[in-house]
Amino acid sequence: MRQALPVFPGQGLVSVKINRDRAALDRGAKLTENTRMHRVIFAVLVLTLGLGASASLAEETEPPKAESEAEPEAVLEGTWMLAIPMPGGVEKPTLRIRDSRGKLKGTLRGKRGSKRIRDLTFEGSSFSFNQVIPTPQGKMTMKFRGSVRGDRIQGVIELPLGILPFSGSRKFD
Repeated sequence: MRQALPVFPGQGLVSVKINRDRAALDRGAKLTENTRMHRVIFAVLVLTLGLGASASLAEETEPPKAESEAEPEAVLEGTWMLAIPMPGGVEKPTLRIRDSRGKLKGTLRGKRGSKRIRDLTFEGSSFSFNQVIPTPQGKMTMKFRGSVRGDRIQGVIELPLGILPFSGSRKFD
């Protein structure tokens, strides 16, 4: 049987302790409540320290970004091909954002037609807008919130019955 590589520092120590406890129990030894508590505390401590060490190692290994490698300015204008997972399959509407006299405006086109979006805000790389759609029960407001990173877009849609994630990419004409 091959031994798996540790996922985090200290995992081997936890595995050894667990295996020793298992072997002792197999031999008929009884662990006292105090011994069990010490072993649980030890395992939690090793896990906590191991996860903390992994996080700090990850932070240390990431090279600092040079000024020339800084994040490019986020641009929301353009055409976005979205993907919204729905119970009946993935919806793939198109979001089109344009600048009209210094103000961003947009439309969302899906299989039910095209609707203008409302209350569009964009600051930094974050955006939000609303879309009102007719339903048999009356009008429903869908609140979109998300962020842009390069040619990728992602976020959530807040609906009266819950939240749906969405993602997408910029479409180049």
